[in-house]
Amino acid sequence: MNENGSEMRTKTTRATTAAEIFSLAGRVAVITGAASGQGLASAQLFATAGARVVLLDRDVPRGEEAAAKIAATGADATFYPVDLEDAEAVASVCTTILERYEQVDVLFNNAGIGFNPKYVLGTIFDGTMADWNGVLGINLNGAVLMTRCLAPSMRKRKSGSIIFNVSIAAIVGIVGTDAYTASKGALTALTRSLAALMGPDNVRVNAIAPGAILTPMLTPILEAGGMKARLQGTPMRRLGLPEEIASTALFLASDASSFMTAQVVVVDGGRSAI
Repeated sequence: MNENGSEMRTKTTRATTAAEIFSLAGRVAVITGAASGQGLASAQLFATAGARVVLLDRDVPRGEEAAAKIAATGADATFYPVDLEDAEAVASVCTTILERYEQVDVLFNNAGIGFNPKYVLGTIFDGTMADWNGVLGINLNGAVLMTRCLAPSMRKRKSGSIIFNVSIAAIVGIVGTDAYTASKGALTALTRSLAALMGPDNVRVNAIAPGAILTPMLTPILEAGGMKARLQGTPMRRLGLPEEIASTALFLASDASSFMTAQVVVVDGGRSAI
């Protein structure tokens, strides 16, 4: 209530067309893991929505190529190499971004590691603690480091959208990916706690929980025939596409979701429903 006893209402100026609601014109969007897959698709889509996109990845050749292709369309796209396991490197690249752009409006913590030759991915009884810590170091700690560096500027400006790319592994029981599952589960919980913390600063925090998405990370599993049973257990009977995650990320980044925070949006073709 205000001093006159009437209900306080926040006055906002709302866009009136679909193009305006989903527009990211003039906004700076930072995307990790942007050299390929869901991150690249998001960078491309964000750029078409008018964002100045900053692509981060440890794969330098692919990252530079991706940024160059987006820039060739007339968009503002920049690539910076970074290893999310290196706290000093993350701090350095975030400083560079803020010095160049002065603000960050969207942070899509997309980067993640799952099926890969670098770390053993199994149950807690498989592999070593180095494997466990390696997966959490990228998936969980990398996202935390990026958020610690860039969220304060959003809170100061009273505006921002932070998106975590989690997984249905954080929602349903999937055997044999315990480090991956633990990291995504932690990010899911963190989404809600950070949303509660930063809501008064008008910084929204949401997550996307994809099912099986057709990306380079999944290619070895597909080639080995390891997805047949999974697809039979998915109502839509197919893999998702990176572009389908990108469109969800655009929704969460834009004013289309302006009164939405602390939510986990599942995009899995119905896999988690059965």
